[in-house]
Amino acid sequence: MKTLLCFFICTFLSQSQSAQFFTEIGRFAGINFSREQLNDSGGGVCLFDYNNDGYEDFFVPGGLGSAALYKNNGNGTFTNVLAEVITLREYYFIDSLITISSIAGDIDNDGDKDLFISTSGLKSQFGVYKKPDILLENLGNGRLANISIVAGINNISNGESVSMGDFNVDGFLDIYVSNHLQDMSFTYDSLGNPSAYVPVCIENLFYINNGNKTFTESAALFGINDAGCGLTGIFTDYDFDNDVDILLANDFGQYNAFPNALFKNNYPAVGFIANSTKTGFDRSMFAMGIAPGDYNEDGHMDYYVTNIGTNSLYRNNGNGTFTDVALSLGVDLTWAIKDSLRKTTWGCNFFDYDNDTYLDLYVNAGYVSAFLPMTIIEDSSVFFRNNGSGTFVNVSAESGLASPIAGRGSVVFDFDNDGDLDILSNHNKMQILNKSKVYQNFHLFRNNNINGNNWLKIKLTGTKNNRDAYGSRIVVHAGKRKFIREIDGGSSHASQSSSIAHFGLGKYEIVDSLEVHWLGGGIQSFYNISVNQTLNIIEPALLALSPKQKINEILITPKKIRSFNELIININAKIDGKLKVVLESEKGKKLAKSEIVFRKADNEIRFDKLFSNKAFEHKTCVIRFYVDNINILNETIIISE
Repeated sequence: MKTLLCFFICTFLSQSQSAQFFTEIGRFAGINFSREQLNDSGGGVCLFDYNNDGYEDFFVPGGLGSAALYKNNGNGTFTNVLAEVITLREYYFIDSLITISSIAGDIDNDGDKDLFISTSGLKSQFGVYKKPDILLENLGNGRLANISIVAGINNISNGESVSMGDFNVDGFLDIYVSNHLQDMSFTYDSLGNPSAYVPVCIENLFYINNGNKTFTESAALFGINDAGCGLTGIFTDYDFDNDVDILLANDFGQYNAFPNALFKNNYPAVGFIANSTKTGFDRSMFAMGIAPGDYNEDGHMDYYVTNIGTNSLYRNNGNGTFTDVALSLGVDLTWAIKDSLRKTTWGCNFFDYDNDTYLDLYVNAGYVSAFLPMTIIEDSSVFFRNNGSGTFVNVSAESGLASPIAGRGSVVFDFDNDGDLDILSNHNKMQILNKSKVYQNFHLFRNNNINGNNWLKIKLTGTKNNRDAYGSRIVVHAGKRKFIREIDGGSSHASQSSSIAHFGLGKYEIVDSLEVHWLGGGIQSFYNISVNQTLNIIEPALLALSPKQKINEILITPKKIRSFNELIININAKIDGKLKVVLESEKGKKLAKSEIVFRKADNEIRFDKLFSNKAFEHKTCVIRFYVDNINILNETIIISE
């Protein structure tokens, strides 16, 4: 009762802090977690509604301390219930391990999310990797049970990051574990000073879901057993071809010959292609975390990657390549003290904090004891506001997020269901700050937004797809603009944000149309949707998958036109086939339809050869493409004067 009272007092008092975007309320919300760790990495956060009560809970690995599962009480407070949801024997077993990261997903599609915890062995044998990771099955009655051994989760690892995604679109979630160090040594200069790192890294693991609560480890078989001391790995559809690819943020890149990696999914063929160099994603760095998001609203997923020193913002060029624009946009965060000490950044999140439609960027910073390059101890986190023109401004000072403690993983979610996104930030407790009596604890940053902007939240449930809909994408059309969110099974650094998609909509009062691009290619469309609500969308059981064996990519150019006569459709196809094209008004009225006969390889078709002039009376149209009566792509076209 006292905790709840303190929370309400804090809530009342903080209303006067209108200039501050966020207020840290962790203690008042009942979160007394502090992560104890001897090494510098780890420290993620895993969001999931473990008891299906409509409020998202979260798990935090404890490092050398105790892990915790915080239940969201629905009244602004949380309670650690880990000891209540597993047996006492399992609780003490988990507490004996160094827990590093975690991920949650419904591995058996039974309606509740299960929990995977990565470890690096027993606390009593620090640095000796003798215990495998843990898979806890959610029994659906508020209890979790350890099924690791029978599930085949039996490989020794040092997993700094875990992610889930359905790589073969069979409806079951697979698991990728990014492993870190096995051993570290150094080279020395003539004066005996360390001059370079010599890391020995553990190969990554890839557990394929067999569909019966068992897994088969297959990383080496598919050539994705990267040994780059990975700190984050994510499943994401970077090329929008309706399957999940793998992006890896690798540590010690300039020393271990393992730059950041991108593995392109070959679906419907089974396997991956190493595509790092071709895409431009292969930067060698001390990579820590990855934030996916379409920051510039061009319809393609971009990726922010954190580092010791200069971060990268990979702008997706829409043609299978990236351009690093971090320096040109001023979001590189190279220096903590100019030309002297480098910043160290970890968790990172694209999200619209003020619901103005534009994706902002939170970057969690924290000290790491590196000597090449030198770093700063009190390294504050950073918040960038999106200006709406594809640029950012640093508003850390007024955000309330510039905490000087050693931040690590971070996630975003609407913990109080008030329509704006809040932040959870984990950390690495430092003895040097203990001596200075600096408060070090897990942070819950409540969003103070009161600007009245509209929003929409969307929760997907797969039927043919994996139940969590990881890998699926939502496209919202409002006011002749297009907003995209991807449901991912893990991102940031060793973390997992809410799987409820959140769209800030500014002053838009109606969403003109909404498309769910289910993993595999099925598309569901909705029209004229009211704002300020949570929309629950269930995948139709008979929604067919896209025949991806025929079409690689469809591009419409140019983006800005004065006449439909200027439009050109480029089709890259694997085999010969037919494509139905339907022209609709922005309200969904069918205007005309036509057919394209395409050939293997590249095809170029002028748009005015498909339709008569009477179809061009509307200034805004939606072009829908169908193969075998399956809607595989929709594009909104606007004619400007």
